[in-house]
Amino acid sequence: PCKIEAVRRAFDQIFSSDDVKIVISSHSVPSGVADQPFGDEQTREGAKNRALAAYNAACSEAAEKNCLEDMPDFAVGLEGGLEK
Repeated sequence: PCKIEAVRRAFDQIFSSDDVKIVISSHSVPSGVADQPFGDEQTREGAKNRALAAYNAACSEAAEKNCLEDMPDFAVGLEGGLEK
């Protein structure tokens, strides 16, 4: 999807080199805020919550596979909101 590709392109632009392997996984996680956040504070909080939940989900998957190499270095949370 579009959001995953946007994250991939951003990481490629910043970290791309022969020594860096970028692997992106997607996790559907709750934001912990209203379905339609209102204002910067709620939107940032939702993005932060999603990033932390995605990180934890990726760590859990790696642990289940007993594969430390799959542990994430970064997590990104995307949240859309409304502004007055």
